[in-house]
Amino acid sequence: MAHEEHAQPASLDRPPALSPAAAALAARCEPRVDELARRMARGVFEQLRGYAELPGDVKDVEIAATARHAMRLFLRGAAEGSGWDSLEYFQERAAQRAEEGMPLHLLLRTDNLGARELWRALREVAGPGEQQALAELAEALFTAADHVVGAVAESYLDERVAPAAERHEQRRSRARALLDGRPVVDGAAPDGPVLVLFLRFGTSAATGEPSPVTVRRLLRRVQAVEWSNPRAGSGSCWGRRWGRSYGWRPLPRRRPATSRAPRT
Repeated sequence: MAHEEHAQPASLDRPPALSPAAAALAARCEPRVDELARRMARGVFEQLRGYAELPGDVKDVEIAATARHAMRLFLRGAAEGSGWDSLEYFQERAAQRAEEGMPLHLLLRTDNLGARELWRALREVAGPGEQQALAELAEALFTAADHVVGAVAESYLDERVAPAAERHEQRRSRARALLDGRPVVDGAAPDGPVLVLFLRFGTSAATGEPSPVTVRRLLRRVQAVEWSNPRAGSGSCWGRRWGRSYGWRPLPRRRPATSRAPRT
């Protein structure tokens, strides 16, 4: 009795092992990579909100090159039986897009749409009787796309969050120095007057101190009110010290009084 060969199931950390039929199908699709990359960069991705505003060289060169690299990496890996664990290229491009200010949702959606277009190309190339090979490649494509999207999102957020976290820590350090009466050594001192608030919330009947969850919830409400004030200065900072919550922000500069001509 003949037994049909099936690919071994994939784990979350590695791609599935593909059958010779699936590898052959991937190899037949590889010559279409350049055509697919051009179609994605100048056609498919145009439906994404915000994509049309990107510079032309970003679309035609960088995004097309990333799509081309991703498809070729996947198809060659499937055809030759090698893995596609090399994600440094995508991580570097994600960090570059973050530095340029490209929205994360746009970056991730181009990756997802690229995987969808590659799947459609595989379906077009597949012939009769290759349904099982298509199913294997679909599972492999989902696994590869998951790895790429995860690496892209992580690198993008690292590039965007690190500078913001550093600035926030500098503001907190300045606030602590002001409260302690010490000179500001971590960055420049605030330029102009600064408003410092000390807040003490209601105590708990059981412990005599407010619970951490209660303090965080109340602090968020105070922050929401402060941030919603259009007259508030930028660079606000909030934190906890000595068991109490504090906040500080630069006060808006007053406009110099203008002299008015006496009425006649």
